[in-house]
Amino acid sequence: MKKEEIKKFYEKYHENETFNPVVNFMQQERCNMLRSLLKDISGKILVIGCDSQDEMNIINKTCKATGIDLSKVAIKKSKEKYPEFEYYVANATNLPFPDNSFDYVVCSEVIEHISEAERALQEIRRVLKNGKTFIVTTPNWLSWYGLARKIAEMFLRKPCTAGDQPIDNWSTPFGLKKTLLKYNFNPTLVRGIWYYPPFGKGKKQIPWKVTLPTVKLLYPFEVLLRTIFPWFGHMILFKTRLIKSDDHFDYRYWRDRHEQKQGLLSTVGQRTYSDKANFYIYKLVKEQYDKLLNKIDLPKGSKILDGGCGIGLYIDLLLSKGYEVDAADISSDALIYLKEKNPLINIIAKPLFLLPDNKKYDAIHCFDVLYHILDDNEWRLTLKSFSKIARKYIILHERFLNKKPIVISNHIKFRSYSHLKEELGRLDFEECISIPTHFMSLRLLTYKINKFCPKFFYILDKNFFNILEKKNLAILANKFGSHHIKVFRKIK
Repeated sequence: MKKEEIKKFYEKYHENETFNPVVNFMQQERCNMLRSLLKDISGKILVIGCDSQDEMNIINKTCKATGIDLSKVAIKKSKEKYPEFEYYVANATNLPFPDNSFDYVVCSEVIEHISEAERALQEIRRVLKNGKTFIVTTPNWLSWYGLARKIAEMFLRKPCTAGDQPIDNWSTPFGLKKTLLKYNFNPTLVRGIWYYPPFGKGKKQIPWKVTLPTVKLLYPFEVLLRTIFPWFGHMILFKTRLIKSDDHFDYRYWRDRHEQKQGLLSTVGQRTYSDKANFYIYKLVKEQYDKLLNKIDLPKGSKILDGGCGIGLYIDLLLSKGYEVDAADISSDALIYLKEKNPLINIIAKPLFLLPDNKKYDAIHCFDVLYHILDDNEWRLTLKSFSKIARKYIILHERFLNKKPIVISNHIKFRSYSHLKEELGRLDFEECISIPTHFMSLRLLTYKINKFCPKFFYILDKNFFNILEKKNLAILANKFGSHHIKVFRKIK
């Protein structure tokens, strides 16, 4: 279908208003989720496909909003409802705005109807400021609706599109994520919306008087599934951060997390865990670390650098040992928070590979940081930097693996333990002590459960390690631990 024909289709499409409470409820839930993501923001926001319904209702009053749509009818209706915003009749593949015009762009249930979707992403990338937010939603093939559409198209031998729209290219979470990353949109949040099965199409559907009560009855399960199984909702939502080539994504990601969380444990811990759950995760690490520090040659007065300190989870423990502690991090918010808590701490606002080498330390403490360094060269330079300023030890905590795990976050770069050991060996450091910190709490199969009963897993892991220690089976504990603290000693 030609562009003019598509435009005529949408002029008629927006003239007709259909009454279906179930569909309205679904769209209301989509808008509610978008609204929740935008409620505390300010700045300039662009809504692509502002529609003739309530799309502009997602905007809070502190924002300066602009809506665009292909249809004049849609713009007219939207302007009548929300006259305080600016509107343009425009195509997403040719946005009429200068570069770096907006702080936020929302494209909800639109991109699947654009024939040149990747060109639209290029335009969004152009008009969105560096480091700012792009939110997109689109229908998902990996859902009940996707399955029903595939079956219908197979039997009817023709496209079955929503509202008989001329273009309706659904996606999968994995395909959409790959495309977003291609244009430097880095996902920070994924959610699913609408887990109910389809109730028919057009005139051939179950009456809404029957389906609406069922939908509302099962609504609590719908809300629960959004975070547990985000990949399988009828609609998938990606909240992304645009990182143009002149910025450093992992730096900005951590700075933003510290700015948003402001001292909470989830700033540096498991992001989907409550502070209570993170408390028990770190409580066990601290207790195991306390035992380890008593086994190595670090007397009172030793100089320690906490590399990648975050909000300083281990600072109090290190200070209680009588150590002199410096703290380094890339986040100024984290360092300000830490300095307010511990005014005597010397802070260093630098990436770890750029640490000054004019001061030497008895030990470098670096917990759960190295695998967040995405650039391989920067990772090697960080180890080299540590080796230059560490007189005795480099102490690391993470999940030391030789095989790539099944699930890896965007903010983790897997490198095998043998590779790490080899790199440190070249820098004249060898492993001398290893102590496990977790047994069951952070396993793949228990990770989701742990957030609901963290104290149970804390007690389970702690007792497991204590029993093995009493029976002089530390080697066995090391073998079955999922995470470890490892001490690398300088070879003299």
